[in-house]
Amino acid sequence: MEYFHVIIKNVSKLTKTTDIIVDLNRSEEYIKEKVAKHYNNGEEFIFKGRNVDPNYVELVNVSKSKKALENFDATFIPEAFKEGNSLAVILDHLEAEDVTELFITQQLKPKTKPTLQQPTESVSPSSNMEMIKNEEKKRYAFFISYIWCTGFQYARHLRENAYRIHRNAFLDKIDLPNVAEESEEFRTQIDKAIESSPNFVLIMTRRFSESPEVIREYKKAQNGKKIWRFKQKNLGKKDLTCDSVDFVNKHYIEFTDEFDLLAKVDEALSGELKPNTFFEKDVKALTESEGVELRQTNEPFMEVIVGPIDEKQEWLSFEDEDLLNRNPYVDNFSSVKAYKDFFELEARSNYTARTLLRIKNIGFFHLIEPISYQNEFYIDNIFNQAADMLLYCITVMRQKNVRAHQSAYIRLNNVRRLEAKVDPHQLSFPKWFFPRSDPDPFIIGFDPSADWSEIGQLLLNLYIEFCHSISYNEPTSAEFKKKLATHLSRQSYYLRYSLTYHRLGQTMKIPSINISDLQLSDH
Repeated sequence: MEYFHVIIKNVSKLTKTTDIIVDLNRSEEYIKEKVAKHYNNGEEFIFKGRNVDPNYVELVNVSKSKKALENFDATFIPEAFKEGNSLAVILDHLEAEDVTELFITQQLKPKTKPTLQQPTESVSPSSNMEMIKNEEKKRYAFFISYIWCTGFQYARHLRENAYRIHRNAFLDKIDLPNVAEESEEFRTQIDKAIESSPNFVLIMTRRFSESPEVIREYKKAQNGKKIWRFKQKNLGKKDLTCDSVDFVNKHYIEFTDEFDLLAKVDEALSGELKPNTFFEKDVKALTESEGVELRQTNEPFMEVIVGPIDEKQEWLSFEDEDLLNRNPYVDNFSSVKAYKDFFELEARSNYTARTLLRIKNIGFFHLIEPISYQNEFYIDNIFNQAADMLLYCITVMRQKNVRAHQSAYIRLNNVRRLEAKVDPHQLSFPKWFFPRSDPDPFIIGFDPSADWSEIGQLLLNLYIEFCHSISYNEPTSAEFKKKLATHLSRQSYYLRYSLTYHRLGQTMKIPSINISDLQLSDH
């Protein structure tokens, strides 16, 4: 038996529950920094031993001078170790007056897949089924989704300390210890846990978007669950890129370590923390001085911002003034005027503009508009204002052959506690109310050059989110699609009219959008 010594001198009065991960394949400076992060009071740390054979499985024998360490988790096998990259030591629930020496040993094991927990006694099929039935009855405050190789330490700490924030959580490796991974039964239990949890917590660490199981769980949660995305602070847009889910344009909350994650989850679920996105940083920088007076009104209004998410380059010029005038916000009393590096909607003499429309030459669209209503609010009409803004931007970009990926930010203001009805064209329809606070901004990404069918799916997803904001839900997505197709056909500016504009002495035509091209209707 070969010993790996991790000597911690003069560590006294450890009174808090802590997890430490020591990676013996990393540099001595890294290990010192990792441990000192938790015990930063000038102790001396001496670490010896590296280059662990990945065919060995970790066992831990702990000695100390005054009393035995209890509740030490000697069966935890980290994902990185299973892949042969490193050996990790987990010190769990340490409470001691004086710890002087920790001996870490390794013992040869057969090349079998290690398990997270070894049952102390055999489990019969009947008892296993009883355990599953008990799990089915549980209601969890939140479900934890993560990737093994980089996210388990955060997920495990969150699960084991959820009681500290007065909540219970589901984590597969702890709550399904006797169900074989990758089995049909395992997936069934995962799906039931998601269904029984009102909140879905996604821990976004490196390579999380490459995990098929994480993506599967995420898509399962999109069916009616409140999704919370917690992004490790150092992750960039490339780390959030995924072929099947647009994580880049989704809301997220940043965290630094497992303790910060626990605190952020508590604040988020308590309604004390608002998420943000990459695009919101650009929004704040580019719009903080625009439309200030309109934002200060108590009247319900909508703010829509559309712009490039990455590279910003100028693609609009003075000659595009007439093209930009082809929108629902221009009438006999106002028009879009060109300035040096932006365009703006201006009221003609003797009239006051109640709508802000400013467009920068980089194609950054900013609209603030009162929400139209006649004593009653209809979610369909509110959505139509946002849809026409999006179609306006998409139409302009398609005419200019813009192919850069775009983001859209849509916020409803001063609508809290207001009644919002659904589908005014029916004789009877349910009544819903906005919650006590304005809904979170709706943020989506899109490719302006995509097929119209993709634009139709974008509008459908956004419409569903609008309806969910007032707790309205159709029994099937087909019903949502039918309702949206009917409404757009009757109300949308760009589905009802063909438009013309003049550029460089030529007359250009913008044909109306065909509802069949959006693939929202079966007719």
